[in-house]
Amino acid sequence: MLNPYDAVRCILAAKGSNDVGRTAIQKMVYLAQNTMPNAVEPVPYSPHYYGPFSSELGVVLEKLVAYSFVAETQIHGKIYEGYKYDLTERGHEIIKRIRQDKKAEYGQIKQLVEKCSRFCQLKTAPLAFASKVMYIEKSERKQVGSFDAVVEYAKDLGWDITPDEVKTGIELLNKINGTRS
Repeated sequence: MLNPYDAVRCILAAKGSNDVGRTAIQKMVYLAQNTMPNAVEPVPYSPHYYGPFSSELGVVLEKLVAYSFVAETQIHGKIYEGYKYDLTERGHEIIKRIRQDKKAEYGQIKQLVEKCSRFCQLKTAPLAFASKVMYIEKSERKQVGSFDAVVEYAKDLGWDITPDEVKTGIELLNKINGTRS
């Protein structure tokens, strides 16, 4: 089983040329721990503006940057500053070990990242929509009968999500896990 540090490293190793920021990392770890529970050690998540958020995972990312396993690059935006993340040389050295010692888990993460990449180029919004739908289903133990029902449950969590965004989230979840209806 991958610890949260290695899960983040694996996501960054598998992302290809896609830019990946904090929120996308949060959402992909959430999706990974909920779609492949034997591959990733769970970290606690709670509702946050962009969907499920783990302060523990935030600290993991900060430590990976502080210890030079991950490089953080600031991106200047029109409204706010963003960040993108890449593995450093030291991070790539750890990935070599993970690929050998935890080949199956690395493969599962790589497959998840590739599916998300094909669906949305690892853009934050679709990952957040999918995470919100999954959070409502799993954490709130709600049977999602319609897009409108998800919209209503989301309001209780402080999330403003449209039926079209729910549809996008469900489509991504279907790509990740072909057994979903």
